Amino acid sequence: MGHGLRKQARTCYQSVAFLLATADKKGENMWRDNLNLDDRRKFPRYEVSLFSRNFDANLQRESEAHTKDISAQGIGLFTIRQLPVGTSLDICLYMPDNDEQIHTRGIVIWSSLAGPAKFRAGIRLEKMDLKPVPIVLRALSQQIRTRYYYL
Repeated sequence: MGHGLRKQARTCYQSVAFLLATADKKGENMWRDNLNLDDRRKFPRYEVSLFSRNFDANLQRESEAHTKDISAQGIGLFTIRQLPVGTSLDICLYMPDNDEQIHTRGIVIWSSLAGPAKFRAGIRLEKMDLKPVPIVLRALSQQIRTRYYYL
């Protein structure tokens, strides 16, 4: 394994170790070194890009998106179409390692322009049924395997 790949793998494994070490802690000090002090969320967000399909039952329309981040209480999405605030969505996340589908429901609580023909939306989950740490670990593991395979 080349030096550059070893350094990437070490950095990734350190990130995974940090996730594992802090995943079970509770209280206000969790993630304090990596949190924006203005961010008053109850649950940490994990940046991970996953493909998703979202179904808007009101408009009977399906759209594609990619996650920006996920937490136990919400999902940040990048979309090509603006999602109106208040829209109820059925969300299907696709895991990169085996295309497993993770289904959840949420409501759009904010939406904004993120660039030319690109929007961001914040989704609050109806139930806290999303387990972000295993999802992030699986996505990171797949990224490591893909990078190692193509080098």
